Amino acid sequence: MAETHFGFETVDEKDKAKKVAGVFTSVASKYDIMNDLMSVGLHRVWKRFAVGLANVHTGQRVLDVAGGSADLSRLFLKAVGPSGQVVLTDINNAMLRAALREMKRVLKPGGRVIVLEFSKVAKPLEKAYDLYSFKLLPKMGELIANDADSYRYLAESIRMHPGQEELKQMMIDAGLERVEYFNMTGGVVAVHRGYKL
Repeated sequence: MAETHFGFETVDEKDKAKKVAGVFTSVASKYDIMNDLMSVGLHRVWKRFAVGLANVHTGQRVLDVAGGSADLSRLFLKAVGPSGQVVLTDINNAMLRAALREMKRVLKPGGRVIVLEFSKVAKPLEKAYDLYSFKLLPKMGELIANDADSYRYLAESIRMHPGQEELKQMMIDAGLERVEYFNMTGGVVAVHRGYKL
């Protein structure tokens, strides 16, 4: 039986989707307020920056992969207008390698892939960020969403996600070109961009 990560825990691959869905179902009612609290509102800046890097125009089409709450999709809808189209889908992080290849495949020449994701924080911030992630974040989750465990999982899953250079290489391996990334808030998040030329 194949195994994968669920935060820091190792689980059967067949059980992961149900566990992840349980986390997001549990936190859904408080998702927006917790995002504002966890990031001190910075998640809104990160999302606007990512959409700006995409440089989409009226009438264009956008595929928002792993879009979750549709925050980015709503911003993209404003950019493409009524004559454009935004399609939202959500995937499991374990499918990231295959998803990057598929993103590249469906792009027109000159199209770009934008990835906004939590990343590896700068070394001087690691201890403070760990304290925040593993102590304060679950406590906020308990007080606001009545769910400390889901927010502990979120902190763990962020640590398991590929770092800036690793994700850049994954995008290059998927056939994207001119891949670059932009660290935001000390590397708490990074926006990666690659092109199909």
